[in-house]
Amino acid sequence: MASTQHNNRNMEDKMRHAEDKVGRMTESAGQKLGTVASDLATTASRYTKAGREYWETGRDFINDNPVKGAAIAGAGGVVLGSLLTMMLGRRR
Repeated sequence: MASTQHNNRNMEDKMRHAEDKVGRMTESAGQKLGTVASDLATTASRYTKAGREYWETGRDFINDNPVKGAAIAGAGGVVLGSLLTMMLGRRR
């Protein structure tokens, strides 16, 4: 009987230890997830700002040079169209 009580207490101690360990692991995972989310938000903000600046620079160039802007867009369209035609033509 004493052995059964000892085994029960030993099992209870192991359960408490496991609960504490799971709690610590959960807290650690939450902290790491928070750090990753923060880093991701910072990176996204940086890329958004860079994209906005790139867009504004392009818009300003087109406003200052509409003929060059149209020529560049036309040339880009021809190149892209040619590449797509070559890619799709090879599949047939």
